[in-house]
Amino acid sequence: EPPILVFKIINMQKVIIYCRKSAKPKNTQERVEEKQILSLESQEKELKAYAKEKGLNVVKVLKENESAYKTGRPYFNEMMTLLEQQKADSILVWHLTRISRNSFDGGRVIYFLDEGILKNILTPQKRYQNTGDDKFILSIELAMAKKSSDDTSSFVKRDIKTKADNGEFPGKSPLGYL
Repeated sequence: EPPILVFKIINMQKVIIYCRKSAKPKNTQERVEEKQILSLESQEKELKAYAKEKGLNVVKVLKENESAYKTGRPYFNEMMTLLEQQKADSILVWHLTRISRNSFDGGRVIYFLDEGILKNILTPQKRYQNTGDDKFILSIELAMAKKSSDDTSSFVKRDIKTKADNGEFPGKSPLGYL
């Protein structure tokens, strides 16, 4: 009797590398973050090296220069569409704050995990999968990113009001004023 050949099918992850940096820092928190977060090119370089080291199949690299505080980022939306179309099944990102700082986009990512559309969110530090514990931690971390942005917005508004109450111009003085 002829030997039975067994073929092992490797289910290689199809990964989207998503890099994001805020376009123009709008407040103190974004300026601090801008200095701390790697440039888009550095994020891409580091994540490609990580993907190569881990044997990940990178199907697309998306680089976004937009704030994640509001919805409507074109490359984020493209990434979500590629996941829905099953052209990818995982996201590789430098840090979770690169994915979202708003509740709608964060919720979409978690929903995609729930539905099996998204298998993994990978960062160089951690892997998040469709488990109760991972989604719980992911929810907390994304909520903390949102809270940080919300707090910064409140602080900036408070400081502008205080300046106005003190008779100061709440920004750069218009041309011709001291």
